[in-house]
Amino acid sequence: MLKRRVLPEMKVLRRTMPPFSDLRAFVGYLESRGQLARVAKPISVVHELTEIHCRVLKDGGPALLFEQPIKANGAISEMPILVNLFGTVERVAWGLGIAPEALPALGETVAPISFELMRGCELASYSRLKSMTRPRP
Repeated sequence: MLKRRVLPEMKVLRRTMPPFSDLRAFVGYLESRGQLARVAKPISVVHELTEIHCRVLKDGGPALLFEQPIKANGAISEMPILVNLFGTVERVAWGLGIAPEALPALGETVAPISFELMRGCELASYSRLKSMTRPRP
């Protein structure tokens, strides 16, 4: 027979922003806030795109929409590439529909639930899950 566990009491967090119907709506919101840079110049996905993304992420820069990524075979991709979408705390909060100041409260709400759910895992599964969440060098 399964033992029923009681999860910790949750704080009620309310969405302070309207929901985004899809990714395009969120990208439009970022662009209206000056948090999206469009890159029209063809950029190679092999080396250039990663280097640009790393530098912008490190500087806390905007999300980047590469409109003409060049694939490894040299052809221009028909699909653009969006990177650094959640590269700042502010954009993470916007994506969740809450103010940046509310992120700690969200973490306090979610973390105990996650721990309670993980506690019921088998030791091997828990160890594997724990190793996946460790920062890599």
